Amino acid sequence: MADDENDDEYSEVGARPLSEILIKTDLPLLTLYQCLSYNVMALYMSQVPLPLDVLGYTPNEGTYVITAHMLGMFVPGLVSGRVIGRAGTWATTSGGFLVSILGGCVMLVDDSLALFFVGMTLVGFGWNLSFVGPSALVSTIYTPKERADVIGFNDGVMLLTIGVFALTGSQIYKAINSWHVFIYTLIGISALSALAAAAR
Repeated sequence: MADDENDDEYSEVGARPLSEILIKTDLPLLTLYQCLSYNVMALYMSQVPLPLDVLGYTPNEGTYVITAHMLGMFVPGLVSGRVIGRAGTWATTSGGFLVSILGGCVMLVDDSLALFFVGMTLVGFGWNLSFVGPSALVSTIYTPKERADVIGFNDGVMLLTIGVFALTGSQIYKAINSWHVFIYTLIGISALSALAAAAR
């Protein structure tokens, strides 16, 4: 029994408190980028049915746009790991935000359904690239004993921001009262994120 207790005490050695991890590692930055990436994408996805409805497109057509967007989100996962391996995490993250900007710009050209398809697919693709890299890096900064604290912080902050924007997204859109201005706002956030990631 004594040996077991000694082993348990030894296994706790080196487990840093969360406050130290937050100060001495990139965890806050990685969590921030995951929040930015996810919520920019989610604001596009949750609000795009509104302009589609105003423009007279049917609910089925709106569903096709969302489906294309979701394919853009997850199909690139087949190759995004290789892209990160070749280009590096921060370059890929910056590139992902740039792809998202491109998607927004496509939808600013005109209000045709085809451009909604293309633009929302690009937004999904951009999310994949900008989210996967920072998410994967989180796993490199903790020891097994620190895992619960780090993952709890990272996922907790992400879920909190996702919940906030899920509840307020429509109010934000209503306050802006313009799909194009809404896109410009998300493009601005993505541009700042891309520049900051490129500077890492």
